[in-house]
Amino acid sequence: MVSGMLLFMYLGNLNTNSMGNSDIIRLYKQLEDMEQTKEVLQLKNQIKETLYQNLRMNFLELTSIGRVLGYDELQEELVKAIKLLELQKEV
Repeated sequence: MVSGMLLFMYLGNLNTNSMGNSDIIRLYKQLEDMEQTKEVLQLKNQIKETLYQNLRMNFLELTSIGRVLGYDELQEELVKAIKLLELQKEV
């Protein structure tokens, strides 16, 4: 069982963005296997919000890349990414 202090420390790490997406996802998967206490649910919600923010920032970076490579090329790559996502959904 994760103590309240440990959960607080994880929340602090998420707020300072000192954890990478892979670390955050790994933590979320660990939390899924734990008793779903108020603290665990709070941390899972914080993780989701952090991942949404990271996703938005990554998309903004992609649009910047599109300015250099060209938006048509970026769109082609995004279409490929969507196809990969569709394959993942089937697994």
